[in-house]
Amino acid sequence: MAWHLSGLDDLGDDFSASQGRGIVGPRTDFEVSDTENILGIVQAETIKVSVEVYDVNLSINMPEGPDGSLEFGTINVLDNKQQVLSLQNKGLYDIEYSFKLTTGSAKRGDLESPFTVRPQGAVLKASRPPVKVEVLFHPTTEMFLESKPILLCQVIDLKSGQGGETVATIPVRVSARAVYSKDSIEPASPIDFGAMVKGTKKRQVLIVENKGTLSFKFLIHRAPPLQ
Repeated sequence: MAWHLSGLDDLGDDFSASQGRGIVGPRTDFEVSDTENILGIVQAETIKVSVEVYDVNLSINMPEGPDGSLEFGTINVLDNKQQVLSLQNKGLYDIEYSFKLTTGSAKRGDLESPFTVRPQGAVLKASRPPVKVEVLFHPTTEMFLESKPILLCQVIDLKSGQGGETVATIPVRVSARAVYSKDSIEPASPIDFGAMVKGTKKRQVLIVENKGTLSFKFLIHRAPPLQ
């Protein structure tokens, strides 16, 4: 509780106080008397204190993998995949959320660029329907994450002072993998048909093998004529 002593300016230079304002901490006493304590306690004030106890309750629902993490699976480098989180304020008062990315621990790759959160932060009204938050995975190099808490959701209580106060930080574990397509073609170019009699046909076998972890499509077509 804060206190302030007013009216000293009206008393003139003959009166002074060692302290004009201050704060009385919880479960503490603050006694005011004259220097010689001649008069003793001359007045007692009753201070009414009202307190409200409330819970900040943020619910996060997301598509979970077998280990409970936000699962993106395996995609090709330069592809993208999106998952949607559902955030709902189940408390009595408005709160704010803010997502941040940590460096975490990954095998190769920069974590700041492969993930984008939209919207990254917003106010959640009390007793309103859930809000959708999109998390986009768009890797530019090979990387592997397995249940890493790289996504942090900060919960801000807007009733606590000016600008609010961060009352909780919820880690969201993420699993994601990005790989390059790997293939082989045999025989290697150029394909030699050797000498042939005019009007005859000869067949060669071209073997296309997928050596990666994801399926891919291929197309064989006639090359444009040489200039």
